[in-house]
Amino acid sequence: MTTEDKDTASKSKQGIMPTDSDVLCGRGAGMLNHPGNTTYRNFVAEKKIAYLTRNFKREKRQIANEIVEKIRNLDPPGRFLCQDKGDGEWHEIGDVKAREKTLQALRENAPIVRKQLEQENAVMMAQLVQEARHLQEDAQRHAQAKATAERERRDRGYSLGPQSPSLPSCSGSIQQMTAISNEQPLTPACIAHSYA
Repeated sequence: MTTEDKDTASKSKQGIMPTDSDVLCGRGAGMLNHPGNTTYRNFVAEKKIAYLTRNFKREKRQIANEIVEKIRNLDPPGRFLCQDKGDGEWHEIGDVKAREKTLQALRENAPIVRKQLEQENAVMMAQLVQEARHLQEDAQRHAQAKATAERERRDRGYSLGPQSPSLPSCSGSIQQMTAISNEQPLTPACIAHSYA
């Protein structure tokens, strides 16, 4: 008999009273509605997707161990208890059986959960594709608008480059200034420079 078995037998003789942190093994409404069982089911639900998406057994066992440890770390510490059918006493089943129970709980309704995951992934992928299409369309519209603006500027004789259009020089004769007067207004500075 191992030390754990001796401890379990000793506690059974002394009598164990379940607390709200304990997980009660068995069937029936009393087990289902026990606070510790509710907490345990929540822990299992939180880890079920992670469990079903793992490919290696050691990773799945680690998830089960983490759930068992979370029960053990409750305040007061949680136990996995089973009631003896003969004398009605509660006894601790130990970490090994607690892990086996947790692995079974994680496997429950696995096909249904996997199908839900597939549907959710399909919806997510459709949304990503739609968002990517919208981004591509926005980029195309932006490029077309830029190309259109560049054509319009080029048709009007302007350039989109960093250089501004050069202005006619004010130097030269009065005749030259007269020739360009239609394109650029004459200024006193220009006139003075022409007579210099």
